[in-house]
Amino acid sequence: MYPHSTRHGSLPRSDQEIAACYRRASWARERMEHVNDPLLRQGLIAMERRWLSRVHGNESLGRLADIAD
Repeated sequence: MYPHSTRHGSLPRSDQEIAACYRRASWARERMEHVNDPLLRQGLIAMERRWLSRVHGNESLGRLADIAD
């Protein structure tokens, strides 16, 4: 899986940390699009949600739920 170098549980404080969150979310999304296993897909969707929620909070979660369904 993708290495996690930013602090978990805290909001990103710098532009670099924000960019890292977006890169990790993008990585999870791209990987999910090439996976057929439903459990792995759900795990990757959850990973994408976690990274985006660090930047955007709950506003992105509703949008992702629509995409995942």
